Amino acid sequence: MFAKVFVLLAALPAVFSLTLDTPTNVTSGLVSNVTWTATDDDPTFTLELNHPSFGNSLALANNVNPTSGSPLNIEWPIVPADSGYTLSAVNITDINTVFSTSGSFSIAQAPTTGVSASVSTTFTVSSSSGVSASVTGSSGSTTGTSSAGTSASGTSASAASTTSTSSSFNGAVSFKSGNSAVLVAVLSAIAGAAFYL
Repeated sequence: MFAKVFVLLAALPAVFSLTLDTPTNVTSGLVSNVTWTATDDDPTFTLELNHPSFGNSLALANNVNPTSGSPLNIEWPIVPADSGYTLSAVNITDINTVFSTSGSFSIAQAPTTGVSASVSTTFTVSSSSGVSASVTGSSGSTTGTSSAGTSASGTSASAASTTSTSSSFNGAVSFKSGNSAVLVAVLSAIAGAAFYL
């Protein structure tokens, strides 16, 4: 009779006292603490993030020691801002064995960074029928220079452009012309380029 009772008790699942606390002030992409209470008998676990929209849970931390790991700094994954998220502490070899589940909590939207641009254009007309223009700006990835002018044999133009990986645009354009049609065409091109930036 004693053997039958022992076999019956061995077949019952172990009861763990691990209790995950419900996270607060969670923002997608940022770091915050996850806390819990545990005893020396609680096993190592994997911490998973759950949401009704997920096909599967997202593992946040593996092989977490319940007696020495609280609080645990978690960098939250980028997920949709919503409520209804929960955490689960699951068996490291069988994720279907759940030791503890937190209460439902919300995750706020990930912080965003702003993009700004600044462009200035200067046109100068000199008394010797020369026109010059310069365009400078920031928040781009190209630098270049162009020039056009008239010579004894006709109109000449030259351009040079380079591309860099920096995050600033510095360009200067200089024009000198006695031919107003060429000047209008070139200035229209500059205005279009400045508008495109």
